[in-house]
Amino acid sequence: SGGQAHPRNWPADQVIEPIDVFASCLETAFAVAEADPSALVTLGVVPTSPHTGYGYLHRGEALDDFAGAHHVLDFAEKPAREVAEGYLASGEYWWNSGMFVWRAATLLEQLRLLLPATHASITRLAEHPELLGEIFPGLAKTSVDYGVMEPVSAGQGSAHVAAVALPVQWRDVGGYASLAEILGTDAAGNAISGLSVSIDSSDNVIVNSEPGSVIGLLGVSVRRNLIVMYMSLELMLNSANLALVSFSRFNDNLNGQVMVFFIITVAAAEVAVGLALIVALYRKRQSAHVEDLTSMKY
Repeated sequence: SGGQAHPRNWPADQVIEPIDVFASCLETAFAVAEADPSALVTLGVVPTSPHTGYGYLHRGEALDDFAGAHHVLDFAEKPAREVAEGYLASGEYWWNSGMFVWRAATLLEQLRLLLPATHASITRLAEHPELLGEIFPGLAKTSVDYGVMEPVSAGQGSAHVAAVALPVQWRDVGGYASLAEILGTDAAGNAISGLSVSIDSSDNVIVNSEPGSVIGLLGVSVRRNLIVMYMSLELMLNSANLALVSFSRFNDNLNGQVMVFFIITVAAAEVAVGLALIVALYRKRQSAHVEDLTSMKY
């Protein structure tokens, strides 16, 4: 309880197999945090390729008494291809999974040393939880990686970072490339979920969430690497349109047509929002190409 509690952080957008290996590594991570109050523990995924879409951690000497656990020397951001190949060849780098275990008191002390304003706000929030709406918007907008883990691994603060090897099949499904890997691809390179028909189309991600419908792609090769999302909401609006027009004919009034016009207006607004998002992405990344947009979160 209190500072002896062991908070942990597990992102929800990851696919990990096999589960029993993952569970065993979690037990080791908790054991390290329990045995060493000064340890901030993360899980390092043993890399299987020189992936450029993941961050890396540089492991140091092994920890005594804990198989697969090491000190962490530093963190590295998403590298260029040749750098990632060097990481893989050295055998000294693991993918940064973004999963952490620590003692509450240890984390709070690092916040006090490294992010004192954040620490003060969190302390005040613990004393006055009813002020969440006032305090939360004023917190510094930084991740625990940047704010705590990286500085501590560089010698700041009063703790140290340890990592437990995670030798599993791991996918951080924060990008469409990872989604395509999980779905698998057909002979044309299309990653498909749901019912679809594609002719002369290649290297696309097609997601159809409506069992009663079909997505058709014809000649989607001039603009390759397309992402198609067909959500149930659109089908629901189309069905509503048909129903409104049909009932208005029986009632001999124009109410149905008026509602259809309203729905069409909403649909046009959706298109406008979509175009605005594409323009915003282009301005930020100077590209609207899917391969250049490796993260779903912007």
